[in-house]
Amino acid sequence: MINYIDVNPHASQTLVFIHGNSHSLKTFKGQISSSLFKDYRMLFIDLPGHGDSERLPKYSLTIIADILVSFLKKLELQNIILIGHSLGGHVAINMLESLTPKAIFLYGTPPLNNPFVSESFLANANAVALHKNIPDDEEIYTLMTEMKYDDFSMLDHFNDFRKTDTKFRTEILEDVINSQHLNEIKIIDTFVGQVSILLARQDSLINNSYIENLLSFKKIDTVVIEAGHSPHVEAPLEFNTILLKFIQKVF
Repeated sequence: MINYIDVNPHASQTLVFIHGNSHSLKTFKGQISSSLFKDYRMLFIDLPGHGDSERLPKYSLTIIADILVSFLKKLELQNIILIGHSLGGHVAINMLESLTPKAIFLYGTPPLNNPFVSESFLANANAVALHKNIPDDEEIYTLMTEMKYDDFSMLDHFNDFRKTDTKFRTEILEDVINSQHLNEIKIIDTFVGQVSILLARQDSLINNSYIENLLSFKKIDTVVIEAGHSPHVEAPLEFNTILLKFIQKVF
């Protein structure tokens, strides 16, 4: 069972928001309430093992992507843009294997090669909570601070982190490190729709240089925002404006 919020369900063009590791659809408060997207249907999804969605016996990028593709196909949507934050971006890329949206919008997501290359991410001791089944409170708050969440949003994100299936983080990490994932660069290279990557210049978890060095393999729309790893939370108005511009270009 996938938990989701469906906003403007009668609109013909759909934006599908996919959150990051150990978050939930609640992270998109600044998008759910935005009047900028009033002309579009918006689906905000809790990934399996997150929020109020079901837990799985095993987690991998391909397993999660297949579940979301099946979920979207049941809704019989025709005009879709996938919007993926961080891990949600990797899930969105994997969905392209069996789904053909109009476009994909990624941020905090370095498309993964196979075999995995570590330089796609930055070594950051403040992010240790993302690699543990059960991190302590201090490790989680340190991560939330690193991601530039303010006091208001930090509590929601902390609770989401604690609610996430404890084995999710390590199983996803093992999936990638052991190169069990799909080659995301090749997937994007063969995708017929439009691709946009938002580069957050203050992102201390992602190696933006790695992403920029990949851009020669396909013409990709790129935009820069002066924010950290979660610009949709840190700078929602600017983020929403950038996203809307891309949506209007696609549709």
